[in-house]
Amino acid sequence: MTGEPFQNDRRAAPPATPMANILLLDDNPVARKALAAILARAEHKFAAAGTIEEAMRILLGGAVDLFITEMRLPAPGQPMTLLRAIRANSFLKTLPVLVYTDLTGRENVKEALSLRVQNYLIKPYSDEKIFTEIRRAGEWNWIRGHFDDPEGFCRRTGLSRDAWRMLLEGLAEDLHTLLPTLRKAVEARSMESCRERLGRLSASAESCGFWTLYDLLSDLIQSSDKDQWIRVNALLPNLAIAENFVLTVMDGARAPEPFVDADRYGLPRSTLAPDSWLREEVVARRPFATRAQALEKLEKLRSFPVFEGRAAAFRLAANGRGASVQPLSDLVASDPTLSALVLQTVNRLSGDPDTPIEDSRQAVQMLGGSRMLAVLEDLETIPESTFSFPPALSGQRFGTYQIGCAKICAHVCDRCEIPIFMPHAYWAGLLHDLGKKALAGLYPESFLAAAQLAARLSIPLAKAYEELIGISPQEAGAILAEKRGLPRMFVNVMRHYSDPEAATEDRELAAIVGFSSALCLRYGIGASGELPPPANLPMEKFPGWSILRERVYPSFDLDHFADHMTDWTGALRGELAGSDSFVTD
Repeated sequence: MTGEPFQNDRRAAPPATPMANILLLDDNPVARKALAAILARAEHKFAAAGTIEEAMRILLGGAVDLFITEMRLPAPGQPMTLLRAIRANSFLKTLPVLVYTDLTGRENVKEALSLRVQNYLIKPYSDEKIFTEIRRAGEWNWIRGHFDDPEGFCRRTGLSRDAWRMLLEGLAEDLHTLLPTLRKAVEARSMESCRERLGRLSASAESCGFWTLYDLLSDLIQSSDKDQWIRVNALLPNLAIAENFVLTVMDGARAPEPFVDADRYGLPRSTLAPDSWLREEVVARRPFATRAQALEKLEKLRSFPVFEGRAAAFRLAANGRGASVQPLSDLVASDPTLSALVLQTVNRLSGDPDTPIEDSRQAVQMLGGSRMLAVLEDLETIPESTFSFPPALSGQRFGTYQIGCAKICAHVCDRCEIPIFMPHAYWAGLLHDLGKKALAGLYPESFLAAAQLAARLSIPLAKAYEELIGISPQEAGAILAEKRGLPRMFVNVMRHYSDPEAATEDRELAAIVGFSSALCLRYGIGASGELPPPANLPMEKFPGWSILRERVYPSFDLDHFADHMTDWTGALRGELAGSDSFVTD
């Protein structure tokens, strides 16, 4: 397979915030998956622990940028015990800690805050709160805080940066080789065999400006001189932390095991099966299904499938214990499949097909927390990996494309001064491309195989789907949306957004979505598997503009709009990647 669409689709900006290593202490697999899905938006690394022992083992690796902990574990009080141990440790005492829990007792909050946690938040998880806390933790590098400032230190000592780095490399090696010998010396209750090496190590720590290690070594030597072997034994693990601190300072992107890319959390290392659709010799035997077979399977889908991570977040938020449905409303409004799910549920329960609910926030308010079980009954899931083909395609990037298109649709209505469509444009943009998820629920490899086939044969993605399984995502999305009772306008948009001229109903709304989808691809907002418009293609040739041209004022300047969108979408990329709050103008 050539993979050209993935090469041509690399237009997304790098993460707006630096990649961070996030550790979660929580024994709930749903919570782990939900947090991993949030972190994937900004390409963070993720590790999870279910016990304080496991969490401490990872913390000793010295590469954690933010530690997030639940306070309600099977053994009461354990997380608080861990927090006290962290703050008592000279190396970990400044570690940024975020409590994110469903334990709301005032005493718990007071005790956690007394231990200088960064914040105490109540579940369910909020994307924006998570990213805010990551930004706060990243405002200063807590590990570098254990070292003298490199610039000032090198200036005072006359060292070059390369010479300072060479000293760090030697220090890391000395720490690594000395620790086993020290353990034996402690067992023998005699430091005589190590005293000279400890002195050299102390001098090395001083020459590198690693003052926390310098103080530790002084404490270790003095304690051994006083035969305080229990304290000496307790200090030894900190030497391992010191080694890892040095390695992390030398490599800011260091992510040792068990940290993985957040969007790969919980997934085994993938290898192509002999019958995989991604193998050239297999795809040559297409089609893999007829249109009739695909329609028969489509009939059995209870809803559009939700990515597993977002489904996990929804289950956390829909547990019925929350006093407010606002977290549910925010979550649903940012996810197309969850929006479709609550819309199909509320319209089925209302029994009024003539006046369907079209706003998923309104749907959540009408359902309330008590009726969310009815929504959960129809929940279908697919793994994010069904949309993953590194480096350009992933479930996270497809989700970014969907929410990005929704925001661009609303902005196009505002900027082009066609407010009549504003109430529906965001939701139409959010839901328009759900057909690909529906087909991924039926045929897990269909998205990636179709994208690669389209590139190799230089055919539209919809045509590639038809060659593989006899049906396009546009048709599949419209059929399932209609069967599950979604509002008619969204059915029409799903069917015609790629060719608005063919629409007979809701033509202008389909044009807004088609035009906005092309803008998404032009400016690198996520990835949909489609090729972006050619770089030299003017916007007046984008799908839907000929229809919108009739709606905008005669003085509307499309070139000026293009310049504006260059800046505006840059800010949008930052928002969707978890950077500072997004400003629309």
